[in-house]
Amino acid sequence: AGDIDRLLAADRDLLAGGRAAKSQLLKCRGEVTLRRAHAAELAVFRDEPSGAGGWNPGPDGTAPGNRMESEDGQLWLSRGTDWQSFQGVFRKISDEGIRPKWMSFKVRIATPSLSAANLALAATDPFRWAFLPCLIFGYRGDDASPQQRRCFKLEVFYPKSASSHTPYICRLPDEVEADRAYEIAMRFDWAAGTISVFIDGRTLVAAAPFD
Repeated sequence: AGDIDRLLAADRDLLAGGRAAKSQLLKCRGEVTLRRAHAAELAVFRDEPSGAGGWNPGPDGTAPGNRMESEDGQLWLSRGTDWQSFQGVFRKISDEGIRPKWMSFKVRIATPSLSAANLALAATDPFRWAFLPCLIFGYRGDDASPQQRRCFKLEVFYPKSASSHTPYICRLPDEVEADRAYEIAMRFDWAAGTISVFIDGRTLVAAAPFD
């Protein structure tokens, strides 16, 4: 993607062929711009648009948990989960650990009145609900406190204490819509020790402390 972009900018004679290659590349990659395709090429980890491949139920298998389904390349979770048992789905990305500069994903809320769509990042093994997460991003519905209803929320946790964390409310100007895909992006500045969160290109958390 980066090479095609440079060719389009450097030589008019290559413009027609470059445009054809661009169209074919974006179609194969399932992306809409060369910039996004190039970012996917450089990504340390990228979940291919093939559904539930690589994701596992659990990690707590002692009781029924979420129902995991794949539809149009998207992973759907339903039926809720027990907050004390961590019965969602999980995936181990690295044994050595990684420090990405960016992380992006899409979230679709089927029922805005219910809290859902929790994504937790952790650096502990084995995984369990009593793990020490780095952060949790999720959606809060009508079952949350009045100040946190119908909005997204980032929770940054601190080392050695799962009970010590800072919440950041990510409230959009308009109410969260059912079955709309929201694009979430997180920027990690490891040198400065900060995290920023963007939803549909809008900055909701700017340079919050993150260890």
